[in-house]
Amino acid sequence: EVKWETYTKKIQIEARVLGDLVMNHIVPVATEYQTKLIDNVYKLKGLFPAEQADKLSAENLAIICKIAEHTTYIKEHVDTMVEARKVAN
Repeated sequence: EVKWETYTKKIQIEARVLGDLVMNHIVPVATEYQTKLIDNVYKLKGLFPAEQADKLSAENLAIICKIAEHTTYIKEHVDTMVEARKVAN
């Protein structure tokens, strides 16, 4: 019983630290990088003809979409983890 409580507390602390790390460090950096990519795409579209700009910015657009998907997934699952932790308490 005591070992189980100790284990549970350690897992809760790790979950709290992980949630904090993700929301306060990882997601903001990913969003900042995404913003830089978006800025780059806009500049390419302003500088080159449409067809060439589409070719040049295609990879960045794909990365922008992936970052958006992953950060949304992370945020949803951190919220789920927080709710599960509340229920466990």
